[in-house]
Amino acid sequence: MQKQKFSDETLWRRFGIELYILERLISDIHCDPDYCDVMLTGEWDKMFRIQDMVNILRVQAEERMDKKAKIYDRNIFYPWNPKLLINELNEIRNRCKDLAENPDQNNI
Repeated sequence: MQKQKFSDETLWRRFGIELYILERLISDIHCDPDYCDVMLTGEWDKMFRIQDMVNILRVQAEERMDKKAKIYDRNIFYPWNPKLLINELNEIRNRCKDLAENPDQNNI
């Protein structure tokens, strides 16, 4: 553990963005009707647990940031206006769909 990194606000912001995107991706996958049609309920419940674990990690990371870095910005781990992040995530999901639909063209 490198103590000088605790005060690096950029690192905390990047961590918050990535955890937000991860949680949102899990949620989007879980709510996707195509995926819901092919998964069993018992198996699909694991997605809830994964999402819950990511949210617990977000809370713990925010508490650690507050305690160790003395950065008190709730917007880091819980963005107030996440439209840009949601748009980026949608682009990633669309790219995944394109890769799956055209595996030969995309060298998968």
